[in-house]
Amino acid sequence: MRTFSAIIFLLFIQFSFGQKAKDYFNKEVIDSQKKTARSIIKNLENGEIELSMKYFDNSISELKNTLKSISYKISKVKTETKFSLVIVFDEGFNIYRCRYYDEINELYQVDLFMSEGQPNSDVKKLETKNSEVLKAEQKRRMEMKDVPPPPPPH
Repeated sequence: MRTFSAIIFLLFIQFSFGQKAKDYFNKEVIDSQKKTARSIIKNLENGEIELSMKYFDNSISELKNTLKSISYKISKVKTETKFSLVIVFDEGFNIYRCRYYDEINELYQVDLFMSEGQPNSDVKKLETKNSEVLKAEQKRRMEMKDVPPPPPPH
């Protein structure tokens, strides 16, 4: 009985205070959300704002105007750049970082925040950065003397 009580107590502690697993290895979530991110970007590249809007949470203010602005900026850089899509795992979110870059600089970035653990998550938050902001961030990184932390384990 004592052993059983100890096991129950340990399980209770694990479930109460244990860390929530990230989506590092959750192929279903990553594949589904990545597909959504690619659809959004493709629609924005083609100026199809209404089609992009269906992937976003209704709570984002001024969404239509924001997406029109993003679509316009993408149309200015897409022919002269390459496209990159990477995932950044953050607390509670999987961020799909969509970058347009040339051989020298990053010219435009769109971050799509989707809920962790939800394959069919709407985009909950949206952030963009233009070339000036990206250049300033790159300059700050190059001037850093601290070594960045290692990437998450595989």
